[in-house]
Amino acid sequence: TNQSLRPPVLDLAIELERGFAVRLRTVDQDDPSRPAPNVDVTVVYGGGLQIGRTDERGEMLLSHVSAAETGAFGGAEMALFWGGGFVPHKLDLSDREPVNGLLDLGDVALDPGGIVRGRVTDAESGDPIEGALVRSVGGLDQELMTVGGVPAVTDVDGRYELHGVPLGAAAVIAIHNRYHFDPQVVMQTFGMRQGGNSLFEPGKRQAERDLTLTRALVLRGKVVAPDGRPVSGARVAAGDSQGMMMSMFLGGAPPVVFTDANGAFEIIPPPALMGTSRISATHRDFGPSEPMPVPRSGDGEIVLRLQPPHVVRGQVVDAEGEPI
Repeated sequence: TNQSLRPPVLDLAIELERGFAVRLRTVDQDDPSRPAPNVDVTVVYGGGLQIGRTDERGEMLLSHVSAAETGAFGGAEMALFWGGGFVPHKLDLSDREPVNGLLDLGDVALDPGGIVRGRVTDAESGDPIEGALVRSVGGLDQELMTVGGVPAVTDVDGRYELHGVPLGAAAVIAIHNRYHFDPQVVMQTFGMRQGGNSLFEPGKRQAERDLTLTRALVLRGKVVAPDGRPVSGARVAAGDSQGMMMSMFLGGAPPVVFTDANGAFEIIPPPALMGTSRISATHRDFGPSEPMPVPRSGDGEIVLRLQPPHVVRGQVVDAEGEPI
């Protein structure tokens, strides 16, 4: 055996930290005797992150939370509360420290917010849309998030009931993979804080909102190699950058698909929020296709032609400059 080919051996000693536990109970802000069950809790502390959920009594004991300072998450120390039919909540932990291995947060009061009910239908036919995600927009501190809580899902009749809506929420929006969300509603209401235009009348905690969605444009086409051969497994993306990010952020499907064995694809681009929507294709064995504007209609077949591959040549050497 050639001993010189053996890699160097490093002796490492890894010290494991025991960490600490976090204990809390979530309760209804309007009635502290009523527990808030099934609330998802994310604890960020010392650069670490742990996730748990409260039980039927609203209680949670989260073990093995790290106190090591890693610098991750910007050094934030906080607990985030989501779901359970309550308004999302952030609790600052920067002035709290564990005692004897336990950080006891006691009772955390959560705002039940309001309830919005309604129906989602097709803008053209009036038919109910099943499986749409409905969520509120606005009404939360921007540091937490402007899209509130867990979304509701429409039933077979297109009906939904959304709980835990911030009382300052400006709108509810619906998302469905076969329909467009309304970009104007999002752009006008996204980022609104408590005290802005609200869904709820003063002193009310319930509201009715029916929503309509416009059926999305479906683009069909194929991806071919420089010589015209169909290319399978090519990645096709469509939309403008803002529209793509907004669609995924609100819960829609990412506007990215892959071609089948015949190089064919079918994709629904999100509505353009800024600039012009474009469609393009990439593949590991070729250069990317030239981006082209998204057509105004789904008529005809789109052909995306990949470019000849870009070849990168070089040499890998060791520390002494010898080829490897």
